[in-house]
Amino acid sequence: MDVNELYEQFAREIKTYFYSLGFFSGMHMIVIVSALIYNQYLNFVVYLVGIVLNTLLNEFIKPIIGDNRPKNPLKYLASEKFISKNEVYGLPSGHSQSVFFSIVYLYYTIHYFMPWTMIGLLLASATVYERWAFHNHSLIQLFSGALTGAGFAYFVVYVRDVYLSKYLHH
Repeated sequence: MDVNELYEQFAREIKTYFYSLGFFSGMHMIVIVSALIYNQYLNFVVYLVGIVLNTLLNEFIKPIIGDNRPKNPLKYLASEKFISKNEVYGLPSGHSQSVFFSIVYLYYTIHYFMPWTMIGLLLASATVYERWAFHNHSLIQLFSGALTGAGFAYFVVYVRDVYLSKYLHH
């Protein structure tokens, strides 16, 4: 094996790793955010409830808008299939929505950028690129997912801070 073949194989492995980060980024972000705020009871519980509600919001919006995914998507996993009618629709992107929900929630909970916030932004970038490169979503679907997730996170933080935080300060 010559140097060029080694370089090409290494480049393929890096690309595959980057795609896996994008595909599984929602789970990565849940672990990161949970690990950073698990000792802050209210913030942790609100995050977990918020991420579930964010997913339900995505499932509610997709059939209403009814925007189909791009034709001939590539699959990252061999077993990946669109099995329900909602999965045929792509607006907003659920992957993008969940990652941006987590990033915005984390930022407004800790109130500053830190290395984990930057890692979250890298995961978000990997998500957008992977979903676009594999033709699972158009850029509009990805950016609408990002805006929906970020906006819903801001709403959840607002509800937490205005209505729920008073219960911790008796």
